[in-house]
Amino acid sequence: MKEDVQVLSDKSYHFGKRVVDIWGSTALCLAAAPLMVCAAIAVRLSSRGPVLFSQKRLTVGGREFSLLKFRTMYQDTEGRGWDMLAQENDSRITPIGTFLRKTRIDELPQLFNVLKGEMSLIGPRPERPELAQKFEERIPGFSRRLRVKAGLTGLAQVIQGYPRYIDGYRQKLAFDLVYIKRQSFALDVWIVLKTVGVVVSGSGAR
Repeated sequence: MKEDVQVLSDKSYHFGKRVVDIWGSTALCLAAAPLMVCAAIAVRLSSRGPVLFSQKRLTVGGREFSLLKFRTMYQDTEGRGWDMLAQENDSRITPIGTFLRKTRIDELPQLFNVLKGEMSLIGPRPERPELAQKFEERIPGFSRRLRVKAGLTGLAQVIQGYPRYIDGYRQKLAFDLVYIKRQSFALDVWIVLKTVGVVVSGSGAR
């Protein structure tokens, strides 16, 4: 893990990826609009609190942005430190939130983050600043994930799912660095196809 990882410098790839991000997120927003409306209504009626949940995350260069999600936890139950990480059968998650997480519908508002250029459709999943700092202390080099824009889905997500322990985050870093080193349209398409399979099967949800 000590080997330095270079970011792909192909300008045509990065330009094309941004074009795909804009068109892809726009098309997905339009296609998923009825689903998002239904999800918003369900969240609103099922528990007290806002429909959307905004949380500080990190993207390329360590820049902070406000990531959007449909709220899946009861209001004011977000933990601190390691307690931030959701676990199986987490009592903080609402009944409708469990469904939204399993189907990944809770992630759909992040399409607006992609449109704004804060995220890409494909890339390392964005971490919270507080956790990223803790991971860097325990896993030297964890910040190398920030050499590219954070993604709605990524190589680590489709292969590993959500890590639960510190060793899982070491593996997550390894997959993210492989993606950074081998970025290509072919790999992006493969990740998209794998993501569809993950969403359909509901595997790796938490």
